[in-house]
Amino acid sequence: MPPEIGQLTQLTELDIDNNPLKSPPPEIVDQGTEAILAYLRAQLSEKGDDKEPCN
Repeated sequence: MPPEIGQLTQLTELDIDNNPLKSPPPEIVDQGTEAILAYLRAQLSEKGDDKEPCN
């Protein structure tokens, strides 16, 4: 999943259960949308691509 999705500030629900994604890992997915978005934002930060969030 592209980490840029973490910049979507209006995203309130993200259902990726039973999806064979490797990122984010299942233990993050199990924690819900907020945890997924936080994980993706952290990925962007690590890459140095942490631009302004999209509304």
